[in-house]
Amino acid sequence: MYSEKIQSQLFQEAKKDWKLYTMGILSMFASVQVNLLNPVIIRNIIDQVLVNKDTTNLYFLVSSIILLSVLTGALGFSNRYFNEKAGEQTVYSLRNRMFDKIQSQSLSFLNQQETGQLLAKITSDLEIVKSYLSREFRLGLNAVYYFIAIGMTIYLTQKSFLIIFIILLPILLVISVVYGLKARPLFKERRKQYSLLSSHIQEKIQAIETVRAFAQEDREENIFGEANKKYFDLFIKSVIVRRLTLPVAVLLVSFGSIAILYIGGMDIISGRSDVTPGQLVQFNLYMLMLTTPTRLLGNFITGYTRTKVSAERVFDLINSDVEIIDPDNPVIKDIDGKVEFHNVSFGYENMRPILIDISIQMEPGEIIGIIGGTGSGKSTLIQLIPRFFDPIEGYIKIDDIDIRDYQLENLRKNIGIVSQETFLFSRSIRDNIAFGKSDATIDDIIKASRVAQAHEFIEKFPEGYDTIVGERGITLSGGQQQRLSIARALLINPSILIFDDSTASIDATTENELQEALNTLIKNRTTIIISQKISSLRKAGKILVLDHGEIIEEGTHDYLIALKGIYYEVYRTQEDEELMSELEIILGGN
Repeated sequence: MYSEKIQSQLFQEAKKDWKLYTMGILSMFASVQVNLLNPVIIRNIIDQVLVNKDTTNLYFLVSSIILLSVLTGALGFSNRYFNEKAGEQTVYSLRNRMFDKIQSQSLSFLNQQETGQLLAKITSDLEIVKSYLSREFRLGLNAVYYFIAIGMTIYLTQKSFLIIFIILLPILLVISVVYGLKARPLFKERRKQYSLLSSHIQEKIQAIETVRAFAQEDREENIFGEANKKYFDLFIKSVIVRRLTLPVAVLLVSFGSIAILYIGGMDIISGRSDVTPGQLVQFNLYMLMLTTPTRLLGNFITGYTRTKVSAERVFDLINSDVEIIDPDNPVIKDIDGKVEFHNVSFGYENMRPILIDISIQMEPGEIIGIIGGTGSGKSTLIQLIPRFFDPIEGYIKIDDIDIRDYQLENLRKNIGIVSQETFLFSRSIRDNIAFGKSDATIDDIIKASRVAQAHEFIEKFPEGYDTIVGERGITLSGGQQQRLSIARALLINPSILIFDDSTASIDATTENELQEALNTLIKNRTTIIISQKISSLRKAGKILVLDHGEIIEEGTHDYLIALKGIYYEVYRTQEDEELMSELEIILGGN
């Protein structure tokens, strides 16, 4: 729920740019005062020139109207410029803080967030906050100042009309408050539906191949159409509530204007008052001016209502606790590569444990293989090493130091990871490979590419290493993406190498070539290989078999074969598949 704490936090952010906001607000107040001078000049023109036939000051009065128009334009520009610049600077700071918070959050936090929701918070929600700071808040102050200035002017110059102003003011304020109460739930629901719509669009773009493969375009269009229609209906309802307020206010102000014309006109005709025709027009113009602060106040309440929802979402992210943080006195050192798991368990909230009581010891330079079925916890286990998550029980040591005592950057720069799902940025091949080492030379990049068996296909592109890959590397094949990912990991020269099923998208020939290259590379490095292929694990000094988060078998390849357990069954199945493939090739050749 939106709280005063969040509102206070928003203004604390804006306080950093108080000089700009102050300049804008002062310009706005000055603009109001200039506008209030126009009816005074018109009064003098009517009373002096039209009624008394005195044209002595006519040139001065007309020039004053022109000068006030120019001054109003200049003050209006100054008002908008300073406030919009201030709002943009405040949001610039908030946007950076939000991005930094996303970057520093643990994977468990990010896995529980919808990407579309995060995007909506850092884009459209921030735009609403900016609009409030640079526009709606200014309009609210403007409305209050307008009401006070008009009321004081009437009080000081013609008290007989003050009663009409006093009657109208609370009614106009009530209309604005009622509007705000009606609009708030609509805007909150509208923002929620907009975020869901954004998530829906992103999901369907990412899943377009699956949608087409199952010929479900029409079904997905219908689902999207329903979500879009719901947002459209909410938008129309909010527009009706918003646009209905101003006509009602204008109608009331018109009644006040009619009252002034009637009362003042009758006084002038009967001679009961010293009100002049010019004053009557002046105060009638002031009364008509009440539509301006009423409209501004309505816009302020609209913006305030919308900002309640958006600011809450923005500060929910900014105020979220970061689970994975550096210690007060972090360890910074070169890592040799000794890795130890001591009774490690891990699981998400309200879910069964993913890892249960895992204990492993890896010596520097040792090769460890990990195999297991889907959901056995293989990827989660290796994600604990660079502290993408922290265990809920037990601890992990590297070089006899708890990894929670290391500086995160130092820890992660010593660990090279090639994930099963390769992510490439929409940048050049050179930039993608050098992502973890931006100062790498082209010679370093080529060397890593050669080891990863990627140099040959890169050179075939017309622009070579300067070739821009599509979003998520879509212009490359799965095998090419995987080899670039391997080159990226090798370039940082890590002490610990982790391959998370990294050869899954590579053909058998390329895999053999890659294995030969890696044999040289992995010397003196602790290497962890997760694979479903027994062929990728043969050379591991120790192989772990995971099942439902527990290590159920452990040993060398030969030991596990002799054990005739799960590992042996997987080996026999893959051996049979290889024999069938070879037989098919032979029969096909005949």
